[in-house]
Amino acid sequence: PLSFSRKNIVNYFRIMIYSPSLLPKAISLFFKRREIPNHMEFYGGEAWWILRNSSICYILKFLSLHPDCMLSHEYSLTPDEELYHSILCSNKSIRENTRNTTLKYINWKEGNQSPDIFNMDDFPLLKAKIDNMEDYLFARKFDIEKCSSILDKIDDYVDTMSIM
Repeated sequence: PLSFSRKNIVNYFRIMIYSPSLLPKAISLFFKRREIPNHMEFYGGEAWWILRNSSICYILKFLSLHPDCMLSHEYSLTPDEELYHSILCSNKSIRENTRNTTLKYINWKEGNQSPDIFNMDDFPLLKAKIDNMEDYLFARKFDIEKCSSILDKIDDYVDTMSIM
């Protein structure tokens, strides 16, 4: 929610150097609060999603009717984790028919900043997830250079399932 223009930045630094007591007022003038459009509520979630064609059409139509919605996300840190969720979930009928799942299995370990990379030791766990495909269609994260054999083993297992 920042108003970044060259003029504002220059003026902000002038105030900071010559009149530091005015900084609180300058912050409220130069750094504007983001306006939340009246016709929607904010929702958030992952940036990885699966959408129906009808949902995509709804989003495009909504954005063409409400261009202010894009402006409200102009200075967001993660607009892709807010905008589409907010548009869809602000519509009650869509929200009631939305399934809040990513359909992907990610093995996060506490304290790690990124997911674990699957290896052969994880195959029993992945096999159990494959057997319950209603919840998971994808898995993340694999590294071909570290352990490509896990992908081969998964392929072999899935191939045997389709034969049955």
